[in-house]
Amino acid sequence: AGATVPLVVGWSPRSRACVVANVSQEAGCAAFLSVPDAAVSGLTLTTQPRLLLEVAGTGLVFQHGSGVLFTAALFHGNVSVPNGLQGTASVEAVAGTVQFTDLAVQGVGSGFTIRFASPGFPTTASPALNIIAGTPTSMSVSREASNASAGIPFEGQPAVTVSDAGGNPVAVAVLVSVTAYQDAAPHPLDGSPVFTANGVASFTDLAISLVGAGYTLSFSLTDTCCGAAPTAASAPFRVAPRGSARLTEIDPPGAARGGEAFGTQPTVQILDAGGNVVVDDNVTVVTASIEKDDTIRMQAIASLGMDGVTTVHDLASFAVNGTTFVLAALNYDGVTYAVSSTLYRWSGAALVEVQSIPSNGAEDWEHVQVGGEHYLFLANNFEVVSNVDGLLLGTYITSSRIYHFVKGQLVLLESFMTEGAKNIKSFRVGTSTFVVVANNYNDTHTFIDSDLYRFHPDAPVGNSSLTWVQGIPTSSAVMWHHFMDRGASWALVAQEYSAMKQAYVVDSILYRFIGGRMVAWQNVATSSVKRITSFHVDA
Repeated sequence: AGATVPLVVGWSPRSRACVVANVSQEAGCAAFLSVPDAAVSGLTLTTQPRLLLEVAGTGLVFQHGSGVLFTAALFHGNVSVPNGLQGTASVEAVAGTVQFTDLAVQGVGSGFTIRFASPGFPTTASPALNIIAGTPTSMSVSREASNASAGIPFEGQPAVTVSDAGGNPVAVAVLVSVTAYQDAAPHPLDGSPVFTANGVASFTDLAISLVGAGYTLSFSLTDTCCGAAPTAASAPFRVAPRGSARLTEIDPPGAARGGEAFGTQPTVQILDAGGNVVVDDNVTVVTASIEKDDTIRMQAIASLGMDGVTTVHDLASFAVNGTTFVLAALNYDGVTYAVSSTLYRWSGAALVEVQSIPSNGAEDWEHVQVGGEHYLFLANNFEVVSNVDGLLLGTYITSSRIYHFVKGQLVLLESFMTEGAKNIKSFRVGTSTFVVVANNYNDTHTFIDSDLYRFHPDAPVGNSSLTWVQGIPTSSAVMWHHFMDRGASWALVAQEYSAMKQAYVVDSILYRFIGGRMVAWQNVATSSVKRITSFHVDA
């Protein structure tokens, strides 16, 4: 035995995916397997070590009896690595061969070797190998949320560390989501999931609107390579009031007669940034002013000003520096859908046409104000490709547009693809602005995704101002309606037609905005819905 040399004849420093047969996991594992000539910590080696016991200088296989065991151990230089190997580390020789079957290495760095030893035999080692961090198996909170005030991002944002089976921070970026709870019940949370960097997910914009105690955060991810789903929970914390931020009307004025005090005087509440009533404010002074509202007259003039042929699918108004502007979404002029929509300025007595905006079957205008700047979203529904002898051919897959209002004119900021868009709705959650598109038809199907985006118009030049967040399955969607209730953010999508039933009877769906995404909450039985609105009663 002393003259026998164990030769390492089978060897690969690479690792394989956790479930080789699952083709859908190949993409999720690709990032971990992309480093050449490196093993992934915690993943089984692609080609397992095999030893051949040869009598020195003869080329003959050593003949032995039963019970010859070889034990493998991981070394870093000349130092043994405790628990450095996973799998069956001791294997019995059979007919001069020692075949390992399920070894995986544990560690991170370069200059590792696997040594094989058996009493009475010389110790032999594998070629040197590099080891990179493995797939996520655990998660821990490395920084707790702190100094949380209602309605604004926490002053101290939390962070979590994602580690592999050996406790090494993962090297590949993975997406970590977060959900809020209050006394174990789910609670609305503003903010976005984040990717790890060097194994750490550092959140930047988490916020809770309602004042209270007993809040906790639950962090989670799903590893797309090996399917693990580690979680972590924060320590309990409280959300404090923020101070006076805005007013809300409780009782509107009524029974008004010229020269006399209103029969019903208005009442307002002072709210903080999260919509909580500020009960300890004894210094704020609220003033009231009376202004004339010309909305009804404006609508009458707008309807009288059309030609009786062109169909107008939406009217929207917005004010800039005391001047009111009106937008008309012109859909069809009796000949084509390639008809321009119109921007008007209200002079105080009439609508004055300011600008003609090219549109393709325009359905809806949506006004958004971000950072003091005004932006207008135009939902285009149908684009004409050809018009021969009155026969219109075209596509519902067309570009909707975003305009920036600059010096009294709409300037095109960006175009983005929509599918028979019927409506665009914007809403704010914390410091973020979101827009959701009601996609109705894609030339083939009505059961298609409507899309949720984050809108950040200050994106660097060359980058899109829209970040896609979520595709939401809808059936012939016609509009989204957003509303707030007790600090929670809700959205109801109106659905018009069910292709499966071939009928205009299809549920509309109520969503709750939680953790930066729309979560389906309730199906509402409806038939051929066209519009949705909401209103508040009392507080």
